[in-house]
Amino acid sequence: AQDGHDTLVRVANQPLCNGEIGMFGSSYPGFTQLLPAKFRHPSVKALIPIAAQSDNFGSIWYTDGLYHLALGLRWGANKAAIARGEKRPEINRAAAVNHLPLQTALDSIETKSKFVADTLKHSSYDEFWQNMSVRNDYPKMDVPAFHITGWYDDLVHETIRNFTGMRKASRSNNARRWQRLLIGPWGHGIGQNSQYGDVDFGEQAILDPIKIQTEWFDHHLKNKNNLENDFPVRIFVMVKNEGRNESEWPLSRAQPTRLFLRSANGANTRFSDGRLDRHPPVNEQPDTYRYDPRNPVKTHGGHGCCSGGLTPHGPLDQQLTQERQDVLVYTSEPLQHDTEVTGTIRVRLFFSTNVSDTDFFATVSDVHP
Repeated sequence: AQDGHDTLVRVANQPLCNGEIGMFGSSYPGFTQLLPAKFRHPSVKALIPIAAQSDNFGSIWYTDGLYHLALGLRWGANKAAIARGEKRPEINRAAAVNHLPLQTALDSIETKSKFVADTLKHSSYDEFWQNMSVRNDYPKMDVPAFHITGWYDDLVHETIRNFTGMRKASRSNNARRWQRLLIGPWGHGIGQNSQYGDVDFGEQAILDPIKIQTEWFDHHLKNKNNLENDFPVRIFVMVKNEGRNESEWPLSRAQPTRLFLRSANGANTRFSDGRLDRHPPVNEQPDTYRYDPRNPVKTHGGHGCCSGGLTPHGPLDQQLTQERQDVLVYTSEPLQHDTEVTGTIRVRLFFSTNVSDTDFFATVSDVHP
């Protein structure tokens, strides 16, 4: 944050600067816009953080305690090599990811990064992580920001957090009013193709990032009256394959729906009788499975980023994943009418386990005809 502020001071003092600064960038350059925002440099008039996190422990390096191996051991090592002017290391991904104990995983990688080593060492939310988080800084900020992400970005929830946090808590009415959110059918960044994963989302999925950013800066840096009638939120509605303007997030008209996990004879694989039901279970036995961390369920599709090709992202066929015995599958009855599912999904899980540490992942999939 301090480095970012010092950079802004230097830029503002250059003869090339007219006193109006706009910032843009995707992924980490999105995050580095938000970090110095708490200092409220007077020349900074507008931000465009694309696919930006709010916190590096809550996402990116960890997900609240679950370490991101592919990012830490590949992306981190590559960045260290680039910084030193060295050749990017050849990494045996399988050896790096399966190395035990985790604390010494860097031993299998020729390029050593002190920062990556520090991320492994700081496995709880301590001062190391708190110093590079903006989650508690929204009330200190006072700048318009156009937040952009994709439904399949691993930071979609983080981008939404930044939007809602700055829209609610920014210091001035002007900053609160000029928070914008755009979510498209893409992964990490702004997609410029209609095809993503197994799905073609049509022409409305293709946007011109230069046009979007120029319009934002024209308004906030050049005082053009070109955005007065726009909406604070625009989301891409999949299946319909069209963009839709909204006045808020989350959508107040959404109807929370409780669904229960049920089965008569076990929910292992998609061939089971596991079902997603509006009625709670009555006298049903627990569903069980045996999980071997040496044979993990690999991510195939869904949201993600920066895995270096280890796992493909986006809307992909989940049938093979759902045929594993260590995956429980609950399927609803066929929907009787078009049903839009837009908003936050929460899982309340009751479980017991015979190991000291384990993780659970819940995935929601659309069953095509």
